[in-house]
Amino acid sequence: MEPRIPLYFLYVKIRPHWGFVSRLIPFSKSRPAMDFIPPTTMIGALSHALTGILGLCSENIFIDGVEVSRAEIFRSMFKSLHATRLKGGLYSDLQKVYFFDRRRRIAKSDAVALEKMYVYDEVDLVYLIDPIIAEEFLGDEWQKTMRIAAWGITRIGQKECIVSAEYVDFGVAEPYENEIKTIDNYYFMTRYALPIRGHYQLREIIDWTSTPIGEYRKAKRTMLCIPEGEVEVELTKEGMFYKISTHGYVIGPRMPEKISKY
Repeated sequence: MEPRIPLYFLYVKIRPHWGFVSRLIPFSKSRPAMDFIPPTTMIGALSHALTGILGLCSENIFIDGVEVSRAEIFRSMFKSLHATRLKGGLYSDLQKVYFFDRRRRIAKSDAVALEKMYVYDEVDLVYLIDPIIAEEFLGDEWQKTMRIAAWGITRIGQKECIVSAEYVDFGVAEPYENEIKTIDNYYFMTRYALPIRGHYQLREIIDWTSTPIGEYRKAKRTMLCIPEGEVEVELTKEGMFYKISTHGYVIGPRMPEKISKY
């Protein structure tokens, strides 16, 4: 049997300065907020640092005539994304918003209660990276570039959601199949494993593996399982456990069997 293509992990421990905001419905008046960091936001956080390192413009770009985020050019490097459960809560702030009344052709204002996720503890992020695609995009020193970008993460979500990177680790993610039956830290997509027993939450998210970053009007959806303690799981045919050095395990995609220089 030929060896599987290895995945590399990028582990980042971040500390939010107060919390973060990521909207479920960006253009509604209430704008309810998420209580977890979605995978698309993780891509955006790291991509913001990568664009600075590579000297790219951070503005949106057009691909096949569709306007998408600059983060889209990096999306295919990531095979799986994981974050720990946020410790904190959702609270609403009363804020003044402005809008344009087209019928009367005047600007108006209103007061709305906007939710924010206030976080009081550190959050662990794990990126599983395809080394072949990463080297194609970032060059021979892609591993060094990834580490530098991880230290350069300064925000999660909107521009006011400031964070500090406190620890970064990088290495080969070790695959495991039948030796492990439970997971307790990082969320995972249910296409890779199904929760059987334990406390957890299910969240519907954008299927970032097939949807361009920033273009969500016709986006496919998938389910995310967020453990609230130790959860017994059953791997699907697509799933595999990966050991992230001393930082625990994540559940990601089963990679094809193929000889690789990595």
